[in-house]
Amino acid sequence: MSFSVKLIVLNDNVGKLGLLNDWGWSIYIEVMGEKLLFDANTSPEIIRFNAEQLGVNLEKLDYCFLSHHHSDHYGGFKYFTNLKRKLKIYAPPGDVNYLKNYNLIPIIIREPTKLSINTWSTGPLKHGYLYEHGLFIYNEETNPILIVGCSHPGVDKLSEITKKITGKNLFLVIGGFHSPPRSVIDSLARITKHICPTHCSGEATKDYVKKKYPEKYCEARTGSIITIKGQKIEVIY
Repeated sequence: MSFSVKLIVLNDNVGKLGLLNDWGWSIYIEVMGEKLLFDANTSPEIIRFNAEQLGVNLEKLDYCFLSHHHSDHYGGFKYFTNLKRKLKIYAPPGDVNYLKNYNLIPIIIREPTKLSINTWSTGPLKHGYLYEHGLFIYNEETNPILIVGCSHPGVDKLSEITKKITGKNLFLVIGGFHSPPRSVIDSLARITKHICPTHCSGEATKDYVKKKYPEKYCEARTGSIITIKGQKIEVIY
């Protein structure tokens, strides 16, 4: 079986007719039979409704991943309180009592860590008082795919860590880039094939990537489905 990944955007700031959305970020991931949820937006109702509309069964999740402790990334995890108890969630250092109240089992990540046969945490980086980590998918058949939350420490830094661990340039970076300087995008463009700025990246960032790196630009919003097989990517908006 060739290596394949499916990413379904359950919520982004940019909405889609027929789905709910709010300021926040959540993406469902399938990779070679594994099922996981990266971040969970602000609202349990948005996660519930959009997952149902998009055919995602959240009861089948193997684990969850929280990029950082901001409510527009963890709020929707409250939906799991009575849905699936004792689900593991990989989180950076910080107060995790609220995750326990949601009947999740927080596992604190303090360094780059292999989470499963196909997934890794970059390990947390500190930005002010906040710790944040990214999730990357990696298999020897393809270059790594990095999913980020808000990239407060820098999307370029999270990408460089991914490259250092795998020894390869990246295939895709997707998520919130936190309105970075153009120099950060230029650094990112040197080490990744596709760039997909969402959530807090800002329209100026999207426009810059579209104009300067049109061959790398990948657009996604609430409801987008991204399929990666080998070295090919397909996006359904």
